[in-house]
Amino acid sequence: MDDKGNLKILVVCTFGAGSSLMLRLNIEGVLKEAKIPGVTVEVADTGTFKGKETDIIAVSASLEKAVQGHPTAKKVVPIKSFFDKKELRDKFGAAIDELRAAR
Repeated sequence: MDDKGNLKILVVCTFGAGSSLMLRLNIEGVLKEAKIPGVTVEVADTGTFKGKETDIIAVSASLEKAVQGHPTAKKVVPIKSFFDKKELRDKFGAAIDELRAAR
């Protein structure tokens, strides 16, 4: 989180090109609908994600263990369904609220 309270979500998948792009678009849409400002969403693959600075890692539930131990991430949010807007809104809304409150 920067000094203005802006957060970064890093969406991680195996290759950083398919499912992570789809999930990124869906997260951005949910954040826009919920009017949650100050969040950027980027993508990465499992080979390079540790080199990227982030506050929250979004990942499919099957890859959750593979992203543990990131040096800057404060939260890992495992996702069951990339298309379930309620799941995305609930999980990311809660994670963002928690990190901003802890500030």
